Amino acid sequence: MRCVDLRQGRFVETVARLESFARAAEVLRVPPDVLDRQVRALERELGLPLLDRSHRAVRLTTHGRRFLDEVLPALDEVEAAGDAVRRAARAEGAVVAVGVGTLVDPTGVARALAVLRAEEPGVSVTLTTGTVEELVAALLSGDLDVVVGGVDPDDVPAGMAAQAVHADELVLVTGPATAARVTTLGDAADEPFVTVLGSAELARHLELACAAHGVEAVVAFEVASVTAARRLVAADLGVAVLPRSVVAGPGPEVCLRPLEPAPPLPPLCVLTATSPPPSAPACRLADLVVDAG
Repeated sequence: MRCVDLRQGRFVETVARLESFARAAEVLRVPPDVLDRQVRALERELGLPLLDRSHRAVRLTTHGRRFLDEVLPALDEVEAAGDAVRRAARAEGAVVAVGVGTLVDPTGVARALAVLRAEEPGVSVTLTTGTVEELVAALLSGDLDVVVGGVDPDDVPAGMAAQAVHADELVLVTGPATAARVTTLGDAADEPFVTVLGSAELARHLELACAAHGVEAVVAFEVASVTAARRLVAADLGVAVLPRSVVAGPGPEVCLRPLEPAPPLPPLCVLTATSPPPSAPACRLADLVVDAG
């Protein structure tokens, strides 16, 4: 028998703790079918059922409970060792961990990374995407060095510093043909809306904008990225409410209409921790993102 894949052990632990493959897949950021296949592969390897799937909530079997009792200490030790190595590398400036919000145009970040790579070829960069709330929590816990996202610079948590990059605003985004009949958000009451799957920020922006205009949005399309949302809107399949910065650049043709009144949108900022202070490469990258604007 081969050695147990520790990642599979973490998969079993997460499914059992949440009692759901769907919720575990969301937390682990893997497709539910991949998660299920990996757990079943482990069960076949062991020749034992670890999870009871016969009820609405997934439960550990007796074998599964015994398996986790044996495996969890090893999982925790390996993950703690990996965290220690990563933190040491980042403290030395060999690695910079960057978090980018889902509603951020990556162009400026990409330019900054290109400059940093030319200046510091020995520095590695890891990129994570997520909501601003998730990324700020990761920055505070020490898992990230730099965060780029929409934040009020006067309202950042203690232990963080913010540099404003540029102001932003919400706009109504329509396709070329749709623009002839939809010039305000009020005109879009009967239009299908496009949004980004799992983006709590965008859902909140859309809700506030529609409430200000007395519109109840009917979301017809939930897609994986702002880029995919723009493609659908450009094809006149729906309308969207998005930050101007993420749709103002090159891409399929869309029409942007300002929202009046418009819910306030926090400016794009670069966040770093203040204690412990970031490494020199992390500071340099933060400055480069600000300069890229």
